[in-house]
Amino acid sequence: MQLENEMVVPRALRPWISTMSLAAIGESQGEQLVVDEPDPATTLTVRVDEDGRSELVLMGPRTQALYHFGRPGPRCIKMRIRHGRAKSLVNGPLHGIVDGLVPWNGGPGALDDPQAGWLRRLRGHDGMAVAPALIQQLGEVLKGRMATESDDDAARHDLVVRAAKILGGADAESIQNTAVRLNTSERHLRTVFADVVGMSPKRFSRIDRVRRVLRHIGEKDLAHLAVEAGYYDQSHMTAEFRRVMGVTPAAYLAGRLPAAATCGS
Repeated sequence: MQLENEMVVPRALRPWISTMSLAAIGESQGEQLVVDEPDPATTLTVRVDEDGRSELVLMGPRTQALYHFGRPGPRCIKMRIRHGRAKSLVNGPLHGIVDGLVPWNGGPGALDDPQAGWLRRLRGHDGMAVAPALIQQLGEVLKGRMATESDDDAARHDLVVRAAKILGGADAESIQNTAVRLNTSERHLRTVFADVVGMSPKRFSRIDRVRRVLRHIGEKDLAHLAVEAGYYDQSHMTAEFRRVMGVTPAAYLAGRLPAAATCGS
């Protein structure tokens, strides 16, 4: 499968970016299976095509796993955006890019922003070569975004961060109990999640649980893993895992995966 090497997130990006990785396939490996896991977070990616030309794209939250084949070479630098931060990078609510991939021009108003010229210059250049300068300038752009954040935006971001910790914890609460703990209504919590995360709190929790299983699958028996991930039992885990991964945990472990498409980019 495609290899992803973790990168250190620069200090300037840490308020926005939770993790960074370089995804690549070695020349000696030939065409390899790539699995894009379901993810409630939006990812900002420097994507490189077969000719070495690059662009910045936003990969919206993914509700289903994607299986495809990738060719050798540097593929992309992935920057996973912290929950609640992606809203200011797009025009409109986040649910508009769920399960989608869209070019990124710097966000609302960026084309009129002198700082955003580097985004346009990126196209046609090798993204791997310009990565250090790109990341430094990206940090300045995002810092400017934070400086203009309204009190309402800050409050919504804070609500999502606190809710995500509760919903994604080992002893995850129901949506109703989460709202009570945060001194808000279920309706408001759902509205904020749809706008700044792109999905409902329930779907967020479901995908986050599956991701917890994926992190430890193969290390422990499935019954034990189901309890640790917060499921009622193993059958509950199996049903939810199959819903978002396309196969059961046992089939995934055995390498019996859904048919993969050839991806040329």
